[in-house]
Amino acid sequence: MVALGVADDARERRCGARRVRRRGRFALGVAIGAIYGQTTVGDIVIARYTADAWRGRVYAVRYFLTFITSGIAVQLIAMLYARGGYDLVLSAIALTGFTMLTAVYTMAVVVSGAEQAYRSAQPAE
Repeated sequence: MVALGVADDARERRCGARRVRRRGRFALGVAIGAIYGQTTVGDIVIARYTADAWRGRVYAVRYFLTFITSGIAVQLIAMLYARGGYDLVLSAIALTGFTMLTAVYTMAVVVSGAEQAYRSAQPAE
């Protein structure tokens, strides 16, 4: 009887682990799709809104900054993992994402206000 209880408990743990792995794989797939989607959208925006003469330079600066920050990010993730494991790494990533989201919305509000002030200040023709 005790052996059956242990086996049932072990079976439940295995099934729970499978569910977590499925969710983890789904989350990983969504994250990978978002990363590649962001890269593609960034390239499209640069191609559409950059003058032909400057497009190559803008791409060069963009990729240079991407590669430099990627190297720094790898070292920073290793340092955070050594100090606190994945909990600290994921918390730092979440905090960075929230900070960037806040900065983007703040910038959108500021630009929108500046554009409206510019439109209202133009003389009538």
